[in-house]
Amino acid sequence: MAFFNKIKEGLEKTRRSMRSILVEFTGEHEEFYEELEEALIMADTGGETSFKIVSRLRDRVREENLLGEED
Repeated sequence: MAFFNKIKEGLEKTRRSMRSILVEFTGEHEEFYEELEEALIMADTGGETSFKIVSRLRDRVREENLLGEED
């Protein structure tokens, strides 16, 4: 069970990190995207997958004109 607890703790750290990054999001902000991609890579998402996720997010923000935190 200790193994699963370590995994759970690691995922919780990742969740907190992602949440703090997303709270700081304000529209089309390059630093946000870089931090998000870095957090995804650190969460073992992988470089290529992280790039695709961030790229799709950028596209959606532009397409839907999402500018604020609530958006």
